[in-house]
Amino acid sequence: MEPKRSRRRQIVVAVILAALITFLAVRYAGQRRLLGELDSKDPQAQAQAAQTLLERGALRDALPAQREARRARTAAALALVVRRGASKEVTQAAVEQLATLIRDPQDRPQLAASRALGGLGAISIPYLVQGVGEHKPVIEDGDDRAKAAAVNALAVIGGPAVPALTAALNNAGRRQQAAIALGKIGGAGIEPLLKAAWSKDNALRGIAIKVLGDVKQGRGVEPAIDALSLPELRRTAIIALGLIGDRRAAPEIIPYLKDPGLRSDAATALGAIGDVRAAAPLLEELRVLEELRVPESQFHSRGVWALQRIGPEAVPLLAAALKSDYVYVRWAAAQGLRFDEAPGSVPALVAALHDPDVKVRTAAAAALGWSGNAAAVPPLIAALDDADWRAADAAVRSLAAIGQPAVEPLMSLLGGAQPVKQKFASDGLAQMLKAPVARLLQATHSEAPGIRKWAAITLGKIGDRSAAPRLQEMAATAQGDERWAAQQALRKLGVPTAAS
Repeated sequence: MEPKRSRRRQIVVAVILAALITFLAVRYAGQRRLLGELDSKDPQAQAQAAQTLLERGALRDALPAQREARRARTAAALALVVRRGASKEVTQAAVEQLATLIRDPQDRPQLAASRALGGLGAISIPYLVQGVGEHKPVIEDGDDRAKAAAVNALAVIGGPAVPALTAALNNAGRRQQAAIALGKIGGAGIEPLLKAAWSKDNALRGIAIKVLGDVKQGRGVEPAIDALSLPELRRTAIIALGLIGDRRAAPEIIPYLKDPGLRSDAATALGAIGDVRAAAPLLEELRVLEELRVPESQFHSRGVWALQRIGPEAVPLLAAALKSDYVYVRWAAAQGLRFDEAPGSVPALVAALHDPDVKVRTAAAAALGWSGNAAAVPPLIAALDDADWRAADAAVRSLAAIGQPAVEPLMSLLGGAQPVKQKFASDGLAQMLKAPVARLLQATHSEAPGIRKWAAITLGKIGDRSAAPRLQEMAATAQGDERWAAQQALRKLGVPTAAS
């Protein structure tokens, strides 16, 4: 009897195992089919597949192993599942899955999840801001990418997210991203930030002031100015005031040009504000540092940028500073005049072309280069004789920038006896925004062989193929250097050396 019972048990077990294997195989095949439906071009089919997978509890475990594109499509499908009015359980599972996808290591699924959660509106807020059950909010628990994606979703949700984000400002782990989201929302989102900017909690206050600066919120000026009195918030406040750009802040920031730890940020902020009242203090601090022999390259560069940003109002002061006894002050003044294009600065800059320091001469030459500045052409031509190539090169570039008024003076140098000046003239003509091709073609018929040669070289540098027929003619009929110059120019143009 025992052998028979044992055999029956074996048969029963075998039947059960076979049935189980068959069931699992069918289920697996069905799951694979549903996952494949996520790639359908029909959004409704995608949504139905996602919903069925959610109802079976299969999507959470299966999705991480799917391709990046499929995960991205799933995010859009899950949003559609919610919009179609799925059950409470399925809706919750869909939003939870989107909160997982917004943490995805790949960009496409993360972006799709961010868009989906933002588009779903208020239902997404707990998962993004507050947390649900064991699920921590993305703005606290995600990596930097996920947090940024959550902020973007909240910005899309807008006003409905403001109360939750306002409450999150009281949570040390969530306040930074909450503040960023409020700033992006704007409107109603600004009010809690302004309140936080006056908080007794300096950590929260600093975050709020930074965000108000990032979004250039003019109402943030007062709390930021007040925060200058707090050493731990001073740098944040200076940067924010610079970003806001309100001139009321300039006198409050100027004193910090004397602070070694803050002077570079103060210079940057003052440049962004562009108030002429900052020009003299900037130059004075450059003078003091030079006198003390304190090397601060960052402050020098930011101070120069600030002087350039202040603009025409500072021209008289900068022009006077070109006569300073201090090299870095003269250099900064010349640099500060570079983009003003103010005719009143020309005499002082021309005088600075003879400065004993090459940095100043170079900066002055560069500052004279604006379109149509005919008064600067003769002194810049003379500056081509500068013993330092940096100043001479700056003069070439400025002559090119001046354009038409410099064409004939440069053309006259092409026929000179100094090869260096001929090269400078050629470079200047070739670099002009509107290159004088017609004038150079005319010069290829000059009686002076030097002009013909350098005209051909310059046409090659310019790269205008309309010059090709004349260059081909020169390559076929000229001799010596002229023929070589024409051939080289044609090679640069990428055309045959003889007419076909």
